[in-house]
Amino acid sequence: MKKKESASYLHEGARSSFDMQGSDEAPSIPAAFFQMAGIRNDAVLFRKRLGRKVESFTWSEIESLVIRFGVAMIRRGFAPGDCAALMADNGPLWAVADLAIQAAGGVTVPIFCTATDDQIRHIVNDCKARLFLAGSEKHLRAADLSDLPPGSRPEAVVIDEPSSRGGEAGRLETFLGAPPTDDEIEALKERTASLGRDGLCSIIYTSGTSGPSKGVLLTHGNILANLKGCRLMLEIGHNDVFLSILPMSHSFERTAGFYSVILSGAQIHFARSPGTLSKDIVEAKPTMVMMVPRFLEKMRQKILTAMESTPGIAGALGRAALRVRLRLARSVAAHEKPSLCLRLTGRAALKLIGPSVQKKFGGRIRAILSGGAPLSLEVWILFHALGITVMEGYGLTETSPVIACNPPDRIKPGSVGKPITGVDVKIAGDGEILAGGPCVMKGYHNLTEATAEAIDDQGYLHTGDVGHLDDDGYLFITDRKKDIIVSASGKNIAPQNVESALCLDPLVEFACVFGDKENFLVAILSPDQETMAERKLDGGIGDPETLARFQEAVDRANENLAPYERIFRFHLAETPFTTDGGEITTTLKVKRRFILDKYGDVIEKLFR
Repeated sequence: MKKKESASYLHEGARSSFDMQGSDEAPSIPAAFFQMAGIRNDAVLFRKRLGRKVESFTWSEIESLVIRFGVAMIRRGFAPGDCAALMADNGPLWAVADLAIQAAGGVTVPIFCTATDDQIRHIVNDCKARLFLAGSEKHLRAADLSDLPPGSRPEAVVIDEPSSRGGEAGRLETFLGAPPTDDEIEALKERTASLGRDGLCSIIYTSGTSGPSKGVLLTHGNILANLKGCRLMLEIGHNDVFLSILPMSHSFERTAGFYSVILSGAQIHFARSPGTLSKDIVEAKPTMVMMVPRFLEKMRQKILTAMESTPGIAGALGRAALRVRLRLARSVAAHEKPSLCLRLTGRAALKLIGPSVQKKFGGRIRAILSGGAPLSLEVWILFHALGITVMEGYGLTETSPVIACNPPDRIKPGSVGKPITGVDVKIAGDGEILAGGPCVMKGYHNLTEATAEAIDDQGYLHTGDVGHLDDDGYLFITDRKKDIIVSASGKNIAPQNVESALCLDPLVEFACVFGDKENFLVAILSPDQETMAERKLDGGIGDPETLARFQEAVDRANENLAPYERIFRFHLAETPFTTDGGEITTTLKVKRRFILDKYGDVIEKLFR
């Protein structure tokens, strides 16, 4: 695609001459971006399907737009230290706005597109946002800032995503205004140059799985320190292509899937939505993808269903090859040395099924990074059997966010890997994981007591997760400290492990387990609507056949659980768990407290 076609909405503005230290040692995120843009120039940085075409945006084009965007903000009175709320879909414009806010000396406050009115107003009011940047009229309407007092109401700006269909870039051009003058570029350059590692980069409000959201204060130094460890672990290069599917408002995608690309000179292809993932991954031909476990669980189910339904000799050979590969993967997961015969037959089996699987992932995938929630061992086993590397990691928004990750060449299944460079992990006496290092947040915004409770006198963050380190330094997570169920008989039960076992069945979209101080466990199950339709279970959640099929699914899960972990009774949710409904976060983790409140009466009856 020609340059003017790929970014036709851009004016021919002056190009920057930022001459700043870049890479891991840069003083700030925008400084690192401008340094790499000067190196990569006309190489492609972003790609996204907009309308009927896949548009490409080069480093120099994005750099020019970041400068124009930053200058436009200064023209509107945006001052160093001001906060700008950003609520938009994933895409080049989200990235541009984020970098421009920081280049102008400001603080980015990302807001999930699924946030409720109350959540948006709380965030905007709490951070005293100077600007509210909305990706579309839809996002602006969702925000509904009219209830805020005039003095605390930010200026709202709609920055429509450009489209090859035309006619949708008007508001963006109006916001950007005339091309920047040399003096305006110099003023932006001075603001960026004044940024230091101790300066505030972003306030990220947590998803609140266990309570109200808190604003996590992250400095440029916090994020850059974490990026150094991530890049060393992932070995990202100029030829890598990342498929961006998780919300960029989430710290995992933003740091590991966006900023790491900027510091490495790589490329990002933005997926359209989770529903188009299978098409987008073939189109993007990525080398790396960030995913949450639920995406991988769904993919596992579809792969197994497809292989089981493939007819003829090809199907029989494929299933036989998969059985061999699964035996090999299970031996690896059990840390056993497979026999020579199994290794040789395993290689032959991979040659039979590997190419077709790789093709479904674009043909160049070298790793899938899993984070945000525990990954089921069965999911890892299947992908390993298919020749696809899944690297499970662990982190929190409060640690910018990565704490540990499995090295690509030394994966230990069941663990979340080794602490990355710059992160020190300790295990407290009660088993809680403590994380220290320069990536630990500055604190919680306007919450002094909560900050003191989270970070101890030695600077270690108390994660709220329970786990242990093995002799090789690999970290294993047991569960959330506050979520651990203590049964009536005194057994400590990790509900997430039980929930993962339930969700391996295609019928179960989400599961939430309860049983604290009780003699047995119960579960609220959210049915998978697509699987329900495929199996013609259209009689409703109270239909005897539907209940019988779900009982079979629960029984299968119970077979792989300890007696005290097994589900005794369950209830099917009347409506699916969704982010809009409040039952799950944007990274598809169940909100245990919300579900307990919503289904309190039902849960009580299950125990009686």
